[in-house]
Amino acid sequence: MALNIEMNHEVTCEIDSNGDVGTPNYVDMTKAFDNIGVIINENILTTSYLADEGFSSNEVVGFSPQVTLSGHFKPDDPACQYLASKEFELGAGRKSLIKLQRVGTLIKCPVTLININISGGQAQAPNDISVTIAFNGKPTMSPAVSG
Repeated sequence: MALNIEMNHEVTCEIDSNGDVGTPNYVDMTKAFDNIGVIINENILTTSYLADEGFSSNEVVGFSPQVTLSGHFKPDDPACQYLASKEFELGAGRKSLIKLQRVGTLIKCPVTLININISGGQAQAPNDISVTIAFNGKPTMSPAVSG
């Protein structure tokens, strides 16, 4: 019996290697990265009124989504090259665009690259790379493109 589930390897992620300057040049992030996580980071308003007898109510009033990727640093991979060039940048140097396709939805958004980390380890281990991609504003969402 086949399971009707989305596997992590079906998720796609592309980053604009032009850094949100000029015409976007999206490069594939799935060739060097082997782990992806998406967190929504909900902002919650909790209210409690005198008539609530000590109980509170909650409303989701905002979001601060982030995508975290980790994998192995490949010097010839365009996504790794781009992130390595941004590791010591500040401000506008950390801005880019993202295209993320998951759960049947294509998500596009301006982003800030945070926590770029290219690290070493044991002599016989590859260098690791990780990055957190923080959304800047409301993403546009449309049905995912198959293929």
